[in-house]
Amino acid sequence: MLGDYPCGRELTAFTGNVKGLNERAKSYVQTLVDALDAIKEHKGIFRWSTDRNGLQDKKDYAGSLTQMANDFEKINEQLDGFVAAKEEIVGLTTKVDSLETDLDKAQKDLTSTQDQLAKANNRIKYYVDKYNEDSGTIDPGVIVELEKNIEGHVLTVDNEFNYVILDLGINKVKDNTELLVARGDKLIAKVRVAKVLSKISVADILPTAMRGTVMPDDRVIMSAIPQ
Repeated sequence: MLGDYPCGRELTAFTGNVKGLNERAKSYVQTLVDALDAIKEHKGIFRWSTDRNGLQDKKDYAGSLTQMANDFEKINEQLDGFVAAKEEIVGLTTKVDSLETDLDKAQKDLTSTQDQLAKANNRIKYYVDKYNEDSGTIDPGVIVELEKNIEGHVLTVDNEFNYVILDLGINKVKDNTELLVARGDKLIAKVRVAKVLSKISVADILPTAMRGTVMPDDRVIMSAIPQ
């Protein structure tokens, strides 16, 4: 006989370890249950299918763990979607900011253009009054036979708005007539009539055809270049 095996100490230690393991397992399970209860279910977004009670059941805990893993996977997919949506929102916000900046600039440009147009109209009115032009006597329905061999002169040059006032009225030219500007035998520029009044007309200086600076008293003649 070898006698009694002194296993009391080992059994006690084993029992303590098993008890401790059971306590930790219960604590882990309760932590999982508490965690699931702590996370809100957002209707239409996050939905739990995990059976909380099943986590505490020795027979059902495996299936509940699988459900919980599936829930976490779906939530992760939704979170990835939220991240992508957030990035898209940031991109759209940047585009909106850019559009608002462009709109603000366009509004300022429009205001500036309107101011310039009003200023140009006032300048033209000034020249009309200066040359005693009666702009109200022209009837657009009346057909006027134009003179041939047109020749006139530049009365005024407005360099700010790039137009000239000519001493050619309704019986000389019509809208969109193109004329050459000459000084002596030298061609200076080309102009296009924008508005015809009784005794004078307003013509835009065409920058692409400029060969010099247009000045008052320069001659204007019919353009030989086909219209």
